Amino acid sequence: MSCGACFLTITNLESVTRSYAKSSNENIDKIAASFQADPQKMELLSILDKQVELLVETGQPDLSCFFDSLESQAITTSEEISSLRAKYGRERVSKFLGWVLDI
Repeated sequence: MSCGACFLTITNLESVTRSYAKSSNENIDKIAASFQADPQKMELLSILDKQVELLVETGQPDLSCFFDSLESQAITTSEEISSLRAKYGRERVSKFLGWVLDI
């Protein structure tokens, strides 16, 4: 699954969430079944669940862990992960500097 597809899946989750209140139990069961039938979607939901927990607990996700998880579960390509790390990977540097400088 490409990173674009990953974010498209997240967008689809938003529309599913919006329609949840309007859906019958039968429709909700169909939506759940479609996710359960796709192991990659289930793994993505698990990865996102961990990031949401971190966001709630600490106020920020762990991008390094997120990227590692996407890569290790082959949800997106290594090239896309490298690109994302280059763009958003400053988190690792910030944490390292914070540790070294004790800030």
